[in-house]
Amino acid sequence: MINLQKVEIITEKRSIDEVIRILESLGVNGYTVIRNVTGKGKRGIKHGDDLNDVFINSLILVVCDESQAIAIVKEMKVFLQIVSGVCFVSDVKYVVH
Repeated sequence: MINLQKVEIITEKRSIDEVIRILESLGVNGYTVIRNVTGKGKRGIKHGDDLNDVFINSLILVVCDESQAIAIVKEMKVFLQIVSGVCFVSDVKYVVH
């Protein structure tokens, strides 16, 4: 197993392309996007059945080394001051296959 970092970014659908652009500019070559994420946070409940799906949340997952995670977080701190969203980082173990 290899120790890595998982960066999770939850933001509105309209911001996905910009998040991906930022990730790719940092050299991230793999990510997962999960659309229509629902839940409850400090802004209340986010449903997946809004009339306009622009404000529906999506989850972008990146697994990377610590230095790349630090770079992503630095960019997300700036980006998430402009748009709605959150960013989480956790330790993970990658099972080599």
